[in-house]
Amino acid sequence: MIYFWSKIENGVLSGGNNFLSNLRQYLEDQKLYTPHRSAASSILVDSYHNLISGLSYKLRRPHIYFIYRFGPIFHLHRSSAWKLVDKIMITTANYCADLVIFQSNWSLEQARLLGFKATTPYRVIYNGVDTKIFKKESHSLSAKIKLIATSWSSNFNKGFSFLEYLDSHLDWKKYELTFIGNSPLKFKNINQSPPQPRHELATLLQHHDIYISPTKDDACSNALLEALACGLPVVALDSGANSELVGTGGILFNSSDDLIPDLEEAVLHYATLQNDIEMFTLQKSAAQYVRVIKAAETKSPRKVSLFQYCKALSFFIVFLIRR
Repeated sequence: MIYFWSKIENGVLSGGNNFLSNLRQYLEDQKLYTPHRSAASSILVDSYHNLISGLSYKLRRPHIYFIYRFGPIFHLHRSSAWKLVDKIMITTANYCADLVIFQSNWSLEQARLLGFKATTPYRVIYNGVDTKIFKKESHSLSAKIKLIATSWSSNFNKGFSFLEYLDSHLDWKKYELTFIGNSPLKFKNINQSPPQPRHELATLLQHHDIYISPTKDDACSNALLEALACGLPVVALDSGANSELVGTGGILFNSSDDLIPDLEEAVLHYATLQNDIEMFTLQKSAAQYVRVIKAAETKSPRKVSLFQYCKALSFFIVFLIRR
């Protein structure tokens, strides 16, 4: 039985939170989840959230399997102070976890650059989308091409400079662009709406033609996966794991100068791109989680030393002081 050592909230929240919520529901349906940690054989800890308390529990109960879902590379998104959080995650992965799950090959490579030694068993498992909500709808391009971008986070690395560029340079007689989510900018021509519940967001995606994903250094963009699941070809920044997710179902751009020409290319080859979209389903992702966790539980659980726990704790305390 698996216990989630993560606080999963309800409401209109981040894609990562939605994925974990869906994963937990899948495990509940398969009767593999327990809400009682004392009844669990494995605990699933996500990123840095509740990491220290999860390590403390593992220290006291060495028979528990510590499954670690490696999070984003925080210093790339926030500030250099967050490199301490990245070090905590690497320390946990190297010395404490019984299994590390990376969200993409890009995330794995970044972890290696930070010092991940791969002495711990690890797997790459992409996030998955609930296709009961985010359903694929193939259709022809609208007379006035409808573009859409989404982001729960207002972090500037979500690509707001590229949206600002489009706001000033897009041919508004040919295109319309809607942004759904939280933005640090107010646009002149782009339609803006606040974050939407999942069913409403899915409907909005299904009524658009092309998804714009300008995010930088994302480990596995759930927003991008939701758009693909709805059948939207993607024009995405060639950064992070975007290329792994887009595959041949979209076009990658590298700079503002490339963005509109690549968008025109996506329009030209719209039907082909739409047919080549790969689906990242919750069922496939969750089944992989179950399989690798069961495999991890066939081996002897790792013991967390007091030294490694104190090392992670000291990094976290220093981070809180500097933050």
